[in-house]
Amino acid sequence: MQWAYHLSLPSHIWNHEATQDIIHEVAVTVFLFNDLVSLKKEVVDSNVDSTIPILVWNEGISAQDAVFKAQKMMEESWEKLLAAERRLGLVSESEQIKHDLAVLVDGCKDVTVGHMAYALRALRYKTGVAFDGKDNGFSFVL
Repeated sequence: MQWAYHLSLPSHIWNHEATQDIIHEVAVTVFLFNDLVSLKKEVVDSNVDSTIPILVWNEGISAQDAVFKAQKMMEESWEKLLAAERRLGLVSESEQIKHDLAVLVDGCKDVTVGHMAYALRALRYKTGVAFDGKDNGFSFVL
């Protein structure tokens, strides 16, 4: 996001615990949502290396309870992101830093919501779809 949005945040802001927490919580939410949305396809494909089967195995709970737990973990992660955003507001030293922090946080939220929108529509998460890389992929020509 630093380069995409031309942010000029100093390193102590990037290294601040609240910034790191926001980045961490985006990753947590993206991974958990990915595992929830892809669960049916992964079970059908006998690929069960995701959060739900791991919770079932490690915690001795039902698959539905594991889904509820993952959902709760996502909700808690979002709340942690919002709390970190509030803490970041306290370290703003200038109007430029306040602006760039707002852009960074909004971008992080966009990544989270954007991934959710993508995952709910992408063919790779659907059962019974043969992924051939043509309809739902891209390539780089070097």
